[in-house]
Amino acid sequence: MRIVGLAVAMTALPVLAATYRVDSVRQRYPWNGLVDIDYTVTSAAGEQAPDPSQAWLALSVTDEATGETFAANAHGGPLPTAAGRHQIVWNAAADGRTDVSASLKATLKLVTMPEKYVVIDLSGGHYATRFNVSYLDAPPAGGFNTPEYKTKKLVLRYIPAGSFIMGSPADEPGHAQSPAREVQHPVAISRPFYFSLFELTRAQFETISGRTATNESGLGDLRPFDNFNSTTFRGEAEDVTSFKIPGSLSAKTGLSFDYPTDAQWEYVCRAGTTAARYTGVCTDADLNTIARWKNTTAGDNRHPGCHTDVGTYAPNPWGIYDLYGNVWEFTRDYFVDAAHELSPVDPCQAVRPVSGMQDRTVRGGSYGSEANSCRSAFRSYYDQRTSAGGYGYRLVIQL
Repeated sequence: MRIVGLAVAMTALPVLAATYRVDSVRQRYPWNGLVDIDYTVTSAAGEQAPDPSQAWLALSVTDEATGETFAANAHGGPLPTAAGRHQIVWNAAADGRTDVSASLKATLKLVTMPEKYVVIDLSGGHYATRFNVSYLDAPPAGGFNTPEYKTKKLVLRYIPAGSFIMGSPADEPGHAQSPAREVQHPVAISRPFYFSLFELTRAQFETISGRTATNESGLGDLRPFDNFNSTTFRGEAEDVTSFKIPGSLSAKTGLSFDYPTDAQWEYVCRAGTTAARYTGVCTDADLNTIARWKNTTAGDNRHPGCHTDVGTYAPNPWGIYDLYGNVWEFTRDYFVDAAHELSPVDPCQAVRPVSGMQDRTVRGGSYGSEANSCRSAFRSYYDQRTSAGGYGYRLVIQL
């Protein structure tokens, strides 16, 4: 459906004298998924623009016909905050918004660097109208690796903007299944985001959705939630029966939940490292300390050939667990072999590159994977309509 018009909202900021006013919103004609947005920044005399490492402008859109609010991220990088008039182009199609009503509201908001962790209280369950959100500068006494933060709470860590080299060198053991899949190239992540410490567990899915998760052989609520197709989990325009877990969390918190992009996932996995694995060591013995994979010899082996409780193995340098092994993790990207041909800034293949394509990029390997699949650069794909054990979910909050 074409976007017919946008209602405009202004946000005046109490902390700074600057105001951010949307002046006009004009869709391209003929409609091609692009929207031109003009806005004006008005500052007091001598006032400096915010440091981009500490604060940034966020554009959000609310579809007033459905009540859904979502972040509009596809606009070519950080929005200017200097005084004056600015024009940006929002690629609505790239943000997956090809089917929206004519009743939209756009809002600009200055976002300042938040606390290190965000904790979502899920204890109200599926019927709760809101989930309480709290922020912490440091883990609580006893840390986050406890059942509380894997069942009735959801915790995500702040990830700063930055740059890294995506892909792997040709001589890395296990490099690529095809020549183009892991070509090294520089990538910039222009905006910070939150990344969940753990893969989503069965208990968390049940609490959010109100649906009972499959529980093979009584393995327990702390296992990663899998065997559930991505189309139903995330929600697609053509699937009106979906649970839309990210959308439900967004609606009940006011935050913008989604899958990580392919590039965000690798950026977090590497955590500033450049070797095949974030430990810098590529032996099976080393992998046993950080992952449940095909030949795991450490950790919980009561159920060989299956995943284990999230957080069983040591985390990466940024405190994120189970990035290798346990379950494959879906990303927001539709799979493209040559990731290096995407934009070098915030790359994301959010629109199907081929009509009817259903394969999403998946990352990290699973309990059934060979060691070569459990590398930071390894990329694979899976049909988002298909349910299977070993394919699960991790969430981010886009800022």
